[in-house]
Amino acid sequence: MDSKRIAKHNFPFQMCVLALLLWVMSVLDEFKTIAKQLVAFLRLRCNGNKTIVVENEICSICTARLCMLLLVMAARLIIASALMYVGAMFLVSSVSISLLLMKAMALKFVLGVDELVFSILAPIPLRTLVKNTKPMPLPPVRAWKGLDSNAVASCVAVMAFLIPIVLGLLLPQMDVLREAEDALCGGELSFVASTANADGQPLWSWSPGERKTGSRPWRGLKPGEYQYHSFAVRGVDAVLLGLGRPDLQCEGCYDEGFQTNSNPTCCWARGIVVPNVTGNLYSVQEGSEATINTVARTNNPDCMDVLDWPASYVWQLQAAYADGLKQNDPQAFDACGGSCTSPYQPTCINGVCAKPNCADVAPYCNAASELGIRARQNCPVTCGCANISSSLYNFNGCGPFCKLSYIYQASVDALPCSDSPVGSKQLEEYANAWETFSRSVPYPGMANGALGASLIKKYGCGYVGSAEATAAWGFPSSWKAMWCGYYKDDYTYGPVAMLGMKPLISLCPIACGCKSGAFMCPTTCPAN
Repeated sequence: MDSKRIAKHNFPFQMCVLALLLWVMSVLDEFKTIAKQLVAFLRLRCNGNKTIVVENEICSICTARLCMLLLVMAARLIIASALMYVGAMFLVSSVSISLLLMKAMALKFVLGVDELVFSILAPIPLRTLVKNTKPMPLPPVRAWKGLDSNAVASCVAVMAFLIPIVLGLLLPQMDVLREAEDALCGGELSFVASTANADGQPLWSWSPGERKTGSRPWRGLKPGEYQYHSFAVRGVDAVLLGLGRPDLQCEGCYDEGFQTNSNPTCCWARGIVVPNVTGNLYSVQEGSEATINTVARTNNPDCMDVLDWPASYVWQLQAAYADGLKQNDPQAFDACGGSCTSPYQPTCINGVCAKPNCADVAPYCNAASELGIRARQNCPVTCGCANISSSLYNFNGCGPFCKLSYIYQASVDALPCSDSPVGSKQLEEYANAWETFSRSVPYPGMANGALGASLIKKYGCGYVGSAEATAAWGFPSSWKAMWCGYYKDDYTYGPVAMLGMKPLISLCPIACGCKSGAFMCPTTCPAN
């Protein structure tokens, strides 16, 4: 870690190293005491089961006492080793000099607890005995020109403990503090962003007032980190790097071939900016609070396959779809090494990172997940949102305008006024779709969906008026309306339509009581 990097932290690197040095020396002093006691006791003569003390000098020790002393020393050694590690962790977690000093004092107190307890609680005769006992002899210390072996061994031990602590604990902790400072104070500060939008796209706008830049430059995501972050997060990362500033030269974003890997990163920041934080439909607040249907109404009012459009903003929709794909079906990227890092070729198709189109999205149209919502938002025609006879049974994300289109109405007019027979492909697919959808909702919706699916398979369209279904659900007065249709004014009704699932009226017009001219009913049905 270079000196400039160290100097930018809130407390000096040298002070922390000094505190660790003192702590290591304090614990090593405990180790030396244990080692001296061990050598002294092992030099004593074992005298069976007797301990001989002559004129306050221990001359021999019994085997049982020696074993007990060895166990005590082993416990002291384990405790001291644990204190070395825990105390070092305690010190390196300091974020200021004052906190560092307080922690150092606390650790010093911990080391002296045993002596404090002995001096206060031990009986007076025991303390007197310990005080008057003569020191046990130790072997002579070797010296060379005034330098003894104890000092050399102590220096080596200090460095042997201190260097791993600094490299393994202190430097990683300083990296964590640096990243935290970057997150709080680094890069561009005067903006508001949101990545929790109903269509998966990030939005940002300049915050009111003077624009400010952090005290530290934003380090940005490294290329090796791209695969671990969504395109939404990487878009905000580009803003933090200052690539969204209007005074920054950023050319080629909308030129021919703009959706290529050569497109500059600043185009990310320019592509997701909105005019205001609050106050209009295209603000950060409105975008972050918008519902799935609101987003569909705003982004796709014509109910078209926007993912196939040659528009300049389609890469944002494709990147949002890729984020949903990576979250819900990560195996789809296995053939491309697990990730596609370009927002302009964000999905893996036939082993190559490329732009997705609605044909690639089609397998996920009925998925009861974020990925399925992205598919229906961007490719409503391919998914069947505009065709009541399609195999799409989950309309969540289609938006309300598909049901108002002339294509949708034409598909309703083409419906025969007859109920699908029990065991038909349409009813089986409908029941299976309910089973899949029920697994994505909490209990009791999960149990109710599974029950409804089993009754549809058993009774077919007769499920609507069956006594078993009425008894199970307990809504005899509103049974048909709840499962068969919508309110005409806002196109929502009951749990079926409110959850975005296709109502039974398209498969069971007779059982649902259809009449000509009623909303969603085939025109071939009689007027009464």
